[in-house]
Amino acid sequence: MKGGLSSQDARAIVRLLGEVCALPDDHAAKKRYLMEGLCNIVDADYWLWALAAELEPGKFPVYVGFLSGRFSETEMAEFLQIQTHPDMVKWTIPLATELRTTGRHVTRNVQDQFSYDDFLASEAGQWWSRAGIEPRCIAFHPLKDGSATGVGLYRKTGRPLFTEREARIMHILLTEVPWLPASAKKPQAPHSNMPGWPALSVLKFFADFCEAPDPVMFAKSIYGTQVCVFIEGQDLQDISHRLHAAGIEF
Repeated sequence: MKGGLSSQDARAIVRLLGEVCALPDDHAAKKRYLMEGLCNIVDADYWLWALAAELEPGKFPVYVGFLSGRFSETEMAEFLQIQTHPDMVKWTIPLATELRTTGRHVTRNVQDQFSYDDFLASEAGQWWSRAGIEPRCIAFHPLKDGSATGVGLYRKTGRPLFTEREARIMHILLTEVPWLPASAKKPQAPHSNMPGWPALSVLKFFADFCEAPDPVMFAKSIYGTQVCVFIEGQDLQDISHRLHAAGIEF
């Protein structure tokens, strides 16, 4: 990946990595700190870090965990709706294919994956524009069990595309903390609370409630995705309080 970095960029990267490693908090808090710092360095408006139990070219990704930042509730609702558009399968093919072919971490600006003008002209692209959010840089990190973690940076509609420099900063930061995505894996024991992904144990509850075969099958529905986002990045006690406030007991 091209894109020269300045000494100022290097200092910012080293400082952020050091701060993340020194944090006494859990994996979710470390992910949030890293992403907020990354957004400040590259001037991104929104970020998302997701755990995909299934990521196959030509198919909808199946997400079973979400962390996000800087979205309003309305923006997140529109973001989730966009993910259900059939065109989104087409636009995920290049990166999913590269990840499957190389088997290693990949970071790409959207304009390096496909024609961005064609993307904006598509119906899905128009949904993005109406929401006022547009993808700028996406990264995927493969996990040993065939699942993957994905990170997206976004800017408000009309703002510039990412440069190679900004994509390189994102790539370096994410590849220098392999223990963060490595803490995730496809749910085998759904009641366990995996580091950084508290959604998985709650997904099992909702999967049982909806009589879905397993959490991954349940997560394939938009309702499952909404549950993941609703409880993002919180421990089980906080999740319980939020679900109780919503009138849901478990």
